[in-house]
Amino acid sequence: MTTRVARPRRARRAGIAVTTMVLPAYHQHLLEVLAEWDADIAFHHGDVYFTTGVDTEIDSALSTPTGTNRFFLGRRLAWQSGAVRVAVPAPVAIVDINPRVLSAWCIILIRAVLRRPTVGWGHANPRHGPSGPTMLLRRVMQAACSGLVMYTRSEAAEMRRIFPRKHIVVAANSLYPERLMRPANDRRGTDIVAIGRLVAEKKPLLAIDALAAAQDALPPDCTLHVVGEGPLADDLARAAREKGLESRVVLHGKVFDVAELSAIFARSAVLLATGYVGLNAVQALGFGTPVVYPDDEPHAPELEALHEGNSIAFTAGDAESCGRALVAALGRARDGGWSPETIAEEARHAYSNEAMARALLDAGERRRR
Repeated sequence: MTTRVARPRRARRAGIAVTTMVLPAYHQHLLEVLAEWDADIAFHHGDVYFTTGVDTEIDSALSTPTGTNRFFLGRRLAWQSGAVRVAVPAPVAIVDINPRVLSAWCIILIRAVLRRPTVGWGHANPRHGPSGPTMLLRRVMQAACSGLVMYTRSEAAEMRRIFPRKHIVVAANSLYPERLMRPANDRRGTDIVAIGRLVAEKKPLLAIDALAAAQDALPPDCTLHVVGEGPLADDLARAAREKGLESRVVLHGKVFDVAELSAIFARSAVLLATGYVGLNAVQALGFGTPVVYPDDEPHAPELEALHEGNSIAFTAGDAESCGRALVAALGRARDGGWSPETIAEEARHAYSNEAMARALLDAGERRRR
């Protein structure tokens, strides 16, 4: 993929400087909201992340590329070129809390010595839980910051117990502004949508197996829409052909255009997450669409958004269980058992760009006082 990061240009000066390894396309609307508010904040980003395929794709007056990220030890460690230069002198810095990013350590420690306020932004615990190998390092980074930005209420509550004197806010990951978070399905849709990178950890092939297992119980015109790209795209198409489902599976590739996505969600009664739940759940809820997801995966914090009023769980890795959950979810949609308006309203309250922007500005402004 070709990113939009060019050679470093003159950094935008602002009261709050955010440094981040990448600024993915899903943050485009967030920066547009902040720009509309004339917020005193600037984002300084690198080009690519540890994970292949996660790149910067942002075009905003609030963003400045810092250069090419450098990786070491087989991409286990990284250095964001130019980040230290722009973050150290800023009135307030918001920095990635990721022990694998060496430049973040430098920013936090230098600013601590200079007694300048630094806010750490990231997850409370490593991806695989508090027993992960970087747990202690993450706690050291968090302790060295003067404030913290967490992704969920439960993460914030945990941090407040550990660091009761720190100012801690919740900035739930968001995709869209409030005006775009409205039900897309007119209650006549019977399709299924799956969104995410087509990589092994997302288990996209399970979607084909589940569709095959449940096809006799699903509406005859039920189609699976796969939105995303990755190394398993060809395998997915091949599996659909082999199981005689080629006419019922549509591979859309990567789709960011809201109108195009809305059209897909308008035809779909449910989102299927075959691997761990993340922003795909938030995206679906914003369109008023319920989620079918596995019960035991290393889910991202966005799992907190799911409950019995907007989701159904199935046994992880089990195609038969997944198929039964899809049949149940579609049947509930047919019978009016879901409330798209309520689902979208809950998401709009907690997961809008405006909510995220307010939290980031609150974290930064509070540290400036």
